[in-house]
Amino acid sequence: MAGLAVSAAFIVGVGAVGLEATAGMNAEVAGGLAPTRSLGPTEPAVIATLAPSVSGTAYTRRFSFQLTYGPRLFLRRPTAVEDPQPTLLQQATATQSYALSRRTMWRNTAAADYGRVDYTEFAELVETDDANAAAAVSRVGVVNLAASSSVTHVFSRRYQAGSSVGWARREFVDDETSYYPTSNAFYFTIAQALELTRRDVLNLATNIGWAEYAWDTGRPGAAEMTTDELRYHSADATIGWGHRASRATSTSVEGGLTVVDAEEGDLWASPMANASAASSLGSVGEVRLGGTAAVTVTAALDPLTGRPRRAIGATLGLEGRDGPWTYRANLTSTTASTTRESEEGPTASLGAEISATEEVRRSMVWSFGVRASARRLDFGRDTGEFADEQLLGFVRIDYQRAFVSAGASRR
Repeated sequence: MAGLAVSAAFIVGVGAVGLEATAGMNAEVAGGLAPTRSLGPTEPAVIATLAPSVSGTAYTRRFSFQLTYGPRLFLRRPTAVEDPQPTLLQQATATQSYALSRRTMWRNTAAADYGRVDYTEFAELVETDDANAAAAVSRVGVVNLAASSSVTHVFSRRYQAGSSVGWARREFVDDETSYYPTSNAFYFTIAQALELTRRDVLNLATNIGWAEYAWDTGRPGAAEMTTDELRYHSADATIGWGHRASRATSTSVEGGLTVVDAEEGDLWASPMANASAASSLGSVGEVRLGGTAAVTVTAALDPLTGRPRRAIGATLGLEGRDGPWTYRANLTSTTASTTRESEEGPTASLGAEISATEEVRRSMVWSFGVRASARRLDFGRDTGEFADEQLLGFVRIDYQRAFVSAGASRR
């Protein structure tokens, strides 16, 4: 935050200044079958989102500073909550970049959100029996704050390294049930990239973090936790290799280890992995096809129970381009498990989306398609299994245009 303030003042003395202002809007209407609450029954539903925004940018050849603000309206009908009116979330971001030298770049970001949200927008926090029961009580107010700073330096044509530090906070306000925790998280990362050949890159990364979750009164999983606070330290190290076989084909593999030390002295470690591939698949008529595939293995501490949570995910994607049209099909699958005394089974989810997008003009694109998802949670022998599904057709419009542009060139 201090870096953003210093940079905003410093811009006055850094060369010729250019100014740009843009306005944008993202709007989507979806209709079909969806649950009115997380893990609830599926029924006919309409879901609409409207998010206008405005941003201003000041820049020189070496420096840029941008402020963006935009409210977001979210409407779900029918809804299980008491108030059927749309929820309003205020969103603001600030970003700054400055070339300290020809080889060194400094970047800062800050973001703040404030408003009310539907509980179903926090699916990761309604995966315990008690928390899910609270999800139908009412909508909840939320405050999200985040800030980060990073420096990247290019040491040579083949080697570059950088470090970043960040903080994030999420607080639920006006939450009568107090099932959801206030969270604070800090991290420090060092990343390196070494070009082994013209087609191969070696990536190394180390991340150290600290997180805290706190409940005012009451909490989910109370039988398994002894305090209203959860704190832990984490560290992970990864090594990755990327290979570009051609201009249209690339693969990457990454592996590592994450170690978590909870406040009570509970130390555990788990492997991490990621593999992905992208390739051109040729053409069908005038449509150029490309495909992607990815598999991930992750591990983290479940904030609602304080126990390890491991997940395996897989994604398949197909994309076709024909002039102003882009066609996409994606399939995503995730399986996660949390070790608990209640012998809870795994969480499984499957999602798919098929869409077509047309670039009407440089400032606007519109899309339409179908998305579907299904999720199953097993809360153990005492509660049983829950599931929800949705099938929605949607239409989306994305618009962004500069209405003020004056001063120095960005080049």
